[in-house]
Amino acid sequence: MLTIEKSISVYPPLILNYKLKSSDGLSVDFLYLNNIGYIALVTSMSLLLYNEQVRQLYFQYHNYYPLLTNIDLIYSSHGLLMNIVTISQLYFWGFAKRSTHIRKTTKLIITGVMITMIILSYLC
Repeated sequence: MLTIEKSISVYPPLILNYKLKSSDGLSVDFLYLNNIGYIALVTSMSLLLYNEQVRQLYFQYHNYYPLLTNIDLIYSSHGLLMNIVTISQLYFWGFAKRSTHIRKTTKLIITGVMITMIILSYLC
């Protein structure tokens, strides 16, 4: 039930922004950080579902395979897509211009995550 409620909850702000022709109520920093989280979630779920090497490593550590289904991946992909649509409202929907400045702290977090992912991808 929570999954349905959480999936539906992303639509009212999108619709309201469209009706008001404004994205003033959106936190730019939250949207970008949320996007990083969704990218990590979709990536990890995809690997746990479809990469046999990752599934075997998971099994060796936990003694059972990941308890994920395609529905879990669809749910997280839907969240990522809706977050991207919400970010697009900041730039491409013709709303009144507003500040889309990202705070320095948020930039540092995003940069740190990206550098970590690059380093980890070379180590694996």
